Amino acid sequence: MQRQVALVKQAEQADFAAVWVRDVPLHDPNFGDVGQVFDPFVYLGYLAACTNKITLATGSAVFTLRHPLDLAKAAASIDQLSGGRLVLGVASGDRPVEFPAYGID
Repeated sequence: MQRQVALVKQAEQADFAAVWVRDVPLHDPNFGDVGQVFDPFVYLGYLAACTNKITLATGSAVFTLRHPLDLAKAAASIDQLSGGRLVLGVASGDRPVEFPAYGID
């Protein structure tokens, strides 16, 4: 994680507009990537504390796998911690393996 944080700080110093994190809870070999290792909201909270101006964004939070109140609370918390720098992208999810793992049809 420290290497990623260093890269985000470097991006901020280079005036990149935003850093995007993914909400991919499980690895599915059919998609050819490993997903996001860290919980996006915990990770963004940490990045909020380590940065000052770069926009923090989810691309995208899978709202079908999160309770709406928990998602809203997490997003509001990050937005407050970051001084209003959160961009909340949401999606319905596209990885069929995740739904049964969460007990969702």
